[in-house]
Amino acid sequence: MFKKGVILLIAYYVVALIQSCDLHYCEDVDYYDFTEISIAERNNTIAADDSLHFQIQALNLDWMAQSQISFDFFSKTYALACNEGWAGMKHPLTGIELTSNADFNEAYPANSLLNELFKIQLCMADDYYDCDLQNLKLSEIDLKKFMNPQNSYRAVIYLAEKPSMEMEHVFTIKLLKSDGSVIIAETKSIIWE
Repeated sequence: MFKKGVILLIAYYVVALIQSCDLHYCEDVDYYDFTEISIAERNNTIAADDSLHFQIQALNLDWMAQSQISFDFFSKTYALACNEGWAGMKHPLTGIELTSNADFNEAYPANSLLNELFKIQLCMADDYYDCDLQNLKLSEIDLKKFMNPQNSYRAVIYLAEKPSMEMEHVFTIKLLKSDGSVIIAETKSIIWE
């Protein structure tokens, strides 16, 4: 009886080890998270007939399982359920703030929230294989769709409007997360001709 119990325990441990997402035996996990972002501008100098475009990319991307089983007599936690991050962010975004260090126009002085002026391209379909690409105001997007697996963990943001006051700007993007953390990144200096 004792041998059967030990054999069952060993078999259970081996199955948990093989299916563990931590060992990358399964490629898909329920949740994803990231702790940094990078910003890549198409151009740092914007011509009179052009608009500002930049891409935000998730860095330090990590996939996590929905449920984890902890073995008290082992020092590791093994993940047993995997689903490609489609359940969403482990710590979902609660807000996005886009600001500039310079006066954009009379209505938007330096360091004011510019979300109304920016648009974003997102795949809005719920199916992985469909992409209902939409251009939405940054202030109106569903935060669950922002930088999700379907959008390849990145976002393309653009500004068609030109500033009317100062022509050189450094934009700051803040992503606010439900765990209280804030991810901050800045563009390089952008100059309108």
